Amino acid sequence: MPKANLRSVTLPGAGGAGAAVAHAVLTLSAQHLFLCDLEHNRAKALASGLCNHHGAPCASVEADISAAMRQSTGLIHATPTSID
Repeated sequence: MPKANLRSVTLPGAGGAGAAVAHAVLTLSAQHLFLCDLEHNRAKALASGLCNHHGAPCASVEADISAAMRQSTGLIHATPTSID
């Protein structure tokens, strides 16, 4: 997606897949990620690690996905929803 606007991206899911996607998207020049996860501490830990590795403030935690989406130019879904 060479023309995707990666200014700010909402990323539901801060587990293993979410962490991998987050690192990849930041490597592809995303400026900021809004991390949303039901396990708030996991999202905070991922945001902290991302900022340490990619430079702050590249990621933050947003408990309200609607609020995150209003501030975002895109969405990347990284949760196990509907896998059953």
